[in-house]
Formats: sequence, C-alpha cells, structure tokens
Amino acid sequence: MEILLTGGAGFIGAKVCEKLINIGHNVTIIDNMSTGLIDNINKQVNFIECGAESRLIHEKLNKFKFDAILHIGGQSSGEIGERNPLNDIQWNVVSTLNLLDYASKNNIYKFIYASSVGVYGTAMKSQNELLVENTAGNPISVYGTGKLSSEKYIDTYVKRGLVAFSLRMFNVYGPGQNMDNPDQGMISIYLSQLIKNKKLQVKGSLQRVRDFIYIDDVVNAWILALNYSDQTPIHHKINIGSGTGVTIEHITSLLKNYFGNYPLEVLSSTPADQTYTIANIENAKKILSWSPEVDLEYGLAHFYKWAINKMGNK
Repeated sequence: MEILLTGGAGFIGAKVCEKLINIGHNVTIIDNMSTGLIDNINKQVNFIECGAESRLIHEKLNKFKFDAILHIGGQSSGEIGERNPLNDIQWNVVSTLNLLDYASKNNIYKFIYASSVGVYGTAMKSQNELLVENTAGNPISVYGTGKLSSEKYIDTYVKRGLVAFSLRMFNVYGPGQNMDNPDQGMISIYLSQLIKNKKLQVKGSLQRVRDFIYIDDVVNAWILALNYSDQTPIHHKINIGSGTGVTIEHITSLLKNYFGNYPLEVLSSTPADQTYTIANIENAKKILSWSPEVDLEYGLAHFYKWAINKMGNK
C-alpha cells in the first residue's frame, strides 16, 4: 500500500514507519520537524518537510496517490498545550481537518488518527474504574479538547465515505522516546532526570494513576487498524492501553531497582492534569483482535537499557 504518514520523525511515528517499511508498504512522511529528529527519518521513505496544518501539503503531495493516511504528527504534550493553546489548535486540530480535506478530494478512504486519553478529562473518578470509549466528551485540557475536536471532524468525513480509526493512546513509553524533551513522556522524563542528575522531580501527586503501554504494542495496534478490511464507512474510537493502572508512586519505586534510593521531590501538578486514567481495552480486543503483550516491568527494563546506552552511560 501507499501510505501517507505524518509525524514520522517523532517517537511513535518513526516506530510505525519502521514497521510499515518492514512489511512491504511504501511510505511518504510529512513532518514539520518542530520536535522530530532527523535521525528518525527512515532512508527508504519519501520525506517532505512541512506541517500537516499547511495548505501547502495539497500542492506538495499532488504527484502521489495514497491508499491510507496515518496521522500521528502533532503537538503531544498537555503541558505545552496549556502554555501555547493556539499552536495546539494549529498542530492538532487544523492539521487533522486539512488532512481530512485532502483525503476527501483525493479519494482516500482509510484514515487513522493518533487520539489520546486526554479526551476523557475527569470521566474516571477512582482507580477502581476503567475508561470506556463512550464516556469521552468532557476534556479538561486544551490538548484533550483539541483531540476530541479532531475526532468530531473525523465523524463528519465518515458521513462522506471514510473508514476511520481514532486510536486513543494512553501513556506510551519505550526505546526511541526523546530523552531531551522535558515536557512529554512521563517515564522518559523520569529516566532522563535520574540518568543526568541522580535525582527526580515529580510534578503532581504520587497517588495519580496511569496506564502505561509499551511502544511495540502500540505499533501493532496501528498495523492492525491499517489492515482492517471492512470498507463500510465508520469511525472506530478505540483505547490503546494496557488495561492496568499503576500509581506514580509505584513507578518511582520500580525505578529504584535501577538507580537505588534517590532524592525525590514532589512539585505542584501541571495545569489540567488528569488524576486517574486506566483503559478499558475490550473494543481493541473485539475490533482489532489486539491485546498488549509487554508488561510494565519487562518494558521498563528494556527502556532503561536503551536509555543508558543512548545517553552515554555505562
């Protein structure tokens, strides 16, 4: 298949791209390189440096014919979304609408979108609940609102014949994450601090609950969505998480297996931070035949080894 992939220079996009190439797809990447890394661009792809929010993509892509669009690119930090909401709208909402317009005008009927747990806001009231897809709709952050808005635009284009997936990814982690980005990726932020400074600052309560999902499992979900064969226009909104919640306190405890006891400082939380997020993954199992395979302890061990090597430590 001919695939248009946004965000191929970023963490998740690069990993999805690698898998696509390995299984025989032809890939064209568009990325504005605002946070992406040039080393992440696979040498076997067509690469166009441009933001998906730009109308220029219609001109730059006019010589291509695509079978599917995988829209992973965008602004992926809730904290940054609060700092610069107008950029968040451009990179996360305008980009999606622009790509939907491009798909409609070029007869592309498969669209897979990188949505987020942020669409749920405060839907989960305790750590004994799971977030089900139909409980979304009351986000508390600029970032979550943008993601939900993009899903609504996708709904509109499904009425015009689109087969779409919004993969609501929870806390993705693993090798390849940007260790120099202090605003995105909870586990990567913690590992980077501990490797560099031998101490850890946590923004927000240690009793917050998160659902961490390993990058390889996320990539598998994207490929399964791409391979979904039913051509009936529909918008599948699917949680991609482990289905298991852990406290931030538990994460800090697991990290002691690698760093020993270390100074820990708990700071005030970031704006619009969610308290509890655990995915119900029954829809992913039913629709995609997908289940996570990597547990947190195993995934963290691999991530740690990669991070140590990446950051030049023995």
